[in-house]
Amino acid sequence: MTYVFMKRIHNPLYSINWIFNMSPLGHQHNHYCDVIHKFSNDVILKRRQELLKGTQSKRKQLDFLDILLSAKDDDGVGLTDTEIRNEVDTFMFAGHDTTAAALGWCLYCMAKYKEHQ
Repeated sequence: MTYVFMKRIHNPLYSINWIFNMSPLGHQHNHYCDVIHKFSNDVILKRRQELLKGTQSKRKQLDFLDILLSAKDDDGVGLTDTEIRNEVDTFMFAGHDTTAAALGWCLYCMAKYKEHQ
């Protein structure tokens, strides 16, 4: 996904959505998005079924997904699966990209300043 993103920002023509969507890179991007959304949807569905059956593991604390699944507004309406998936995807990618950037920066600094290795 990061590869596709980097290729897109380096090609000015890909800033036009319809050109990008018709390109092979756009098709690859859509495929990656479908795979990611399917994975997230499967995890959400499985966890929702566990919560409804009451078979989730006995933990002292709820994890992020359990909190999203059990959250309700003042009218008693919970989040839709799409809203939950968007939140989960945001946390998943934010954690992944932050970790990757930090590791890359550390490796760069270690390579540049050999006395600190």
